[in-house]
Amino acid sequence: MRKIKARFDKNDRIVCISVPGKHQFFYQPAGTNERIWLFDTKDYSGSIFNYFRTKGRNMSERGFSLTIKEVYDFKAYHNRKLAALMERIPSQVEYVIRERSEDEVSQNKFAVSRIQVYRDLDHDDERAA
Repeated sequence: MRKIKARFDKNDRIVCISVPGKHQFFYQPAGTNERIWLFDTKDYSGSIFNYFRTKGRNMSERGFSLTIKEVYDFKAYHNRKLAALMERIPSQVEYVIRERSEDEVSQNKFAVSRIQVYRDLDHDDERAA
């Protein structure tokens, strides 16, 4: 299984929500209620639902979740659908974490540039007076 190279917490959660006809997967950082969409499956699979139900935790009747550590503890490679899904999760999580951190950096750069512009305007006003 591919390792996540981005900065994450072992207690971050992968949430599986079963909707009619498919499963939806979300990434939930530890300590927050924010859920970031990872991907949807094409079809519903009872084995995927059963794995998350037996190994995971119930998220207040809104799906089941596993921690990143529990995803890495996966051993049931005899089930091809489940094995393919578990191989896909780390790469999607890394992508989401990278995109999220890049967005935060770009927002911070924008905020810093706006602050610098306001400081320059204040400085110009003082010189004019």
